[in-house]
Amino acid sequence: MIKIINPINSNILDMVVKLHIESLSQGLLSQLGENTLKCFYKSITEHNKSILIVYLDNDNNELIGFISGTCNLQEFKKYFLKNCFTVLIKSLIKNFNFSMIKGIYNKIIYTTNLKEKYDIPIKSELISIVVSDKYRKKGLGKELFKELELFFRNREIREFKILVGKDLINSQKFYEKLGAKKLFNYWNSKNYIYVYKIK
Repeated sequence: MIKIINPINSNILDMVVKLHIESLSQGLLSQLGENTLKCFYKSITEHNKSILIVYLDNDNNELIGFISGTCNLQEFKKYFLKNCFTVLIKSLIKNFNFSMIKGIYNKIIYTTNLKEKYDIPIKSELISIVVSDKYRKKGLGKELFKELELFFRNREIREFKILVGKDLINSQKFYEKLGAKKLFNYWNSKNYIYVYKIK
């Protein structure tokens, strides 16, 4: 297995996008399309307070899984919008639907009001984690999670948020088993907010 931190190789980013869409098809980012998603992950690799960690199978150059996170979600979103605005607008026009607009609105409200409305000042967040079906049940999700935890710890961050879909029971169990605490259902959305405290 090969670990790559913040890959700049376009083929690896394409594999990340493909696995993201296959595994997280109901999420807002997947609805925005491949070009926007690739720009999103490229922005993560370039942003100095964010990270994308990728595991590759070195025997067949196959993507095993990945995790992404940021020390400051607000700063990253500004960086992403600055770098990907044109791609995002084209995608919104091409893929326009009401649920997408509602999802974007909820994401904006989520990051804007989280501290003020719910007294959660945590800026750092696990953005996405995916392990390919072929490699599941081998502890790789936990290993990726610990890699992100180390990234945060090295930056003196002691806790981070995780947004988890209400319907994703296995994901909820995964985070709870790792020690994350469910805080609440965020603003009548389809998500729970978890907080993981780094020991």
